[in-house]
Amino acid sequence: MGIVVAKSNLAPRGTAEHPDIEVIQNVNFAIKAGMAQFFLDANQVHCDVEAPGNDLKTPDVADVARNFSVQVACEVKK
Repeated sequence: MGIVVAKSNLAPRGTAEHPDIEVIQNVNFAIKAGMAQFFLDANQVHCDVEAPGNDLKTPDVADVARNFSVQVACEVKK
């Protein structure tokens, strides 16, 4: 389990003077599962923890995770 805590800004970076500046993509920062478990425990949120299973290939993990994954987006507005 991972929780994304920050993501690069996808706004264009180029200017008329320097149009070749690339936008960084697919860079995320997440917290470890143990920290998420600590947070849930500290806030009395129940969750089940299972022993690790067999290694899966990436497409298989995506198929399984699609059944219980949701996106929650929080933005800071100035």
